[in-house]
Amino acid sequence: SMRWLLTLGLAAVTLSWSAHALALSAMNEADIRDALFGRTLNGEYQNGQFWTERFNTDNSSDYIENGVPVRGIMQFKYGYLCFSYPAETQQTGGCFEVWRRSTNCFDFYGTTALGGPTAPLSYRRFGQGWTARAWFADQKSTCISDQVS
Repeated sequence: SMRWLLTLGLAAVTLSWSAHALALSAMNEADIRDALFGRTLNGEYQNGQFWTERFNTDNSSDYIENGVPVRGIMQFKYGYLCFSYPAETQQTGGCFEVWRRSTNCFDFYGTTALGGPTAPLSYRRFGQGWTARAWFADQKSTCISDQVS
């Protein structure tokens, strides 16, 4: 019947969206290094501000926001990817839990001073509440977002 086909179609669309956004756990240090280090990422913050950052294999980073370049240092603490920048810059840095959303989409969740992500696990599993979102600069983004085209 038509109702059954409509229900089946809706279920397929729902499963397709869920598979895109649903991730069961955050990336670990080895996964982050393999996927992101040696690459340049474009990204956006929740407020829509865009940025670019090169994740260098020597643990340095080259961050650009509003045309202003800043050299940073990356390190892992308790499984989180942490960025620090020189005190004289406007960049605050911080530590992030990283989740791969799709082929070319990564969500970064800020952490508190006590080490836990600011967004609850139920949000992180479905790609909600991220602090920043990024994708490889040399490829089309596969992120689902109002900001990303």
